[in-house]
Amino acid sequence: GDRKGSGLVFFGDIVRHKSGKGYLSTLLRESPATVAEEVSCSLVQTCSIAVGKYAFYVWALRLTALSTLLWFVSVMDARLT
Repeated sequence: GDRKGSGLVFFGDIVRHKSGKGYLSTLLRESPATVAEEVSCSLVQTCSIAVGKYAFYVWALRLTALSTLLWFVSVMDARLT
């Protein structure tokens, strides 16, 4: 993606620190504006991913409902014939 930051708040960047103290030390070396920019970039990217996944989820639910309806109709049809 279009990631412009120094890598302060993304999951992969955080786990590279060996401890919470090490991560905190890194954060405290940055200006509040840099941390705010990193957080805002992370939130936008995370929300974009969530919206995309939600769209797939909605389609999956629709297809599940359709397949259940078709299954029910076929079972009922088999019983009536």
